[in-house]
Amino acid sequence: EVFLNECRVPGRFLLAEVWKGREGLEEFHFMLALAGQGPESDAALDKAIGIRPRFALARFVRGNHRHARRDADGTLEDYTEALRVCPRFSQALANRCGVWITKAQYANAIDDADAAIALGLDSSSVFNNRGFAKRLHGDLGGAVADHSEAIVRNPQSVEAHANRAIAYYMKGM
Repeated sequence: EVFLNECRVPGRFLLAEVWKGREGLEEFHFMLALAGQGPESDAALDKAIGIRPRFALARFVRGNHRHARRDADGTLEDYTEALRVCPRFSQALANRCGVWITKAQYANAIDDADAAIALGLDSSSVFNNRGFAKRLHGDLGGAVADHSEAIVRNPQSVEAHANRAIAYYMKGM
């Protein structure tokens, strides 16, 4: 039986020792991070990235963890590095869009949402976030159009309906 939080096979050896010096250790730490939570998960991601700095998926997951802790700069760093390694990582673009919004960098947010959509990401949230960024950037017509697209993709999205209503109100409709 393997206890991932202790990284041990009882009475035998550390699992990390099995991979010591071998290819794949970063994947081991990545899987440990996915199985864990909190500081242990973060430490495992740090180890995976330390072994392979260009590990795009580990960077993306660590960015998600940092976002949950409201570390906008760290989140932005990880998503940006994931995109440097894998420029067509549409979900990283969509997530980074949200970070740009929190940093009031609306043009960057719109650019990332545009790129994610161009790559085929067809989610309600990316259209809703782009609409939100457009509204805050002063493009009320674009905001209404994007929130409407978000509603088409998810008619139950209370957030998209509310954001579209705000954009309509601000537009004077």
